[in-house]
Amino acid sequence: MSTFGWAYVDCSGAADGSGAGPLRSVQFYIGSGNTSGSANFLYREASPGKVMVTGSLWVSGAIHADNYYIKNRMELNVTGSTYFGDDDTDVHIRTGSLTIAKTDNTKLLDVSPISQQTTVRGFAGSYKNVDGATATTVTADHVLGVSKTGNVVITIVSASLHGSGAMLVVKDELPSRGAFHIRLTCSAGNGYSIDGSRYFILTGSMPAISLYSNGANWFVF
Repeated sequence: MSTFGWAYVDCSGAADGSGAGPLRSVQFYIGSGNTSGSANFLYREASPGKVMVTGSLWVSGAIHADNYYIKNRMELNVTGSTYFGDDDTDVHIRTGSLTIAKTDNTKLLDVSPISQQTTVRGFAGSYKNVDGATATTVTADHVLGVSKTGNVVITIVSASLHGSGAMLVVKDELPSRGAFHIRLTCSAGNGYSIDGSRYFILTGSMPAISLYSNGANWFVF
């Protein structure tokens, strides 16, 4: 009987008082006071040590690992909640199509690498209420609804910061702004503009404007 490292093996009942099976095999009880091992269940001593399992592994509890690597897996079925990553800098890359569906198989999101198109059943962009006399956009903005009375100045940060393809929508939510206006101002810098101008004025009855970025400037569409 001996105790070592992470394993305890009782071989006192074996004929020669030792374990059996191939070299480096993890021992398991086979009855009559004997243990044995299998080439399908090995422990490699090289630092760091590795437990090598060939065949299926059934776990009734949770698996906790610093790294989790799956090779040549064709299908992964998971029930319950699943979490990926624990840091804002984590990157998760997958190759192939992606589909998100309800339990009745209604597709909510479908991504095709062949057509390079993303199809959504419904879309809701982020909404921010502008209730002050000044505001500055951030990269997370999509729809800005202006509810502040009087003159309002919104600074649109550089198109390069928002990135190519970014879109912004600004809407005056007041029934009447009277003689006042909403002024869109591009942040300072060479080439930062809205259709070639550093400023854009929204006046009239509940005006709106849609902008997109090409990574260098903003354009009305």
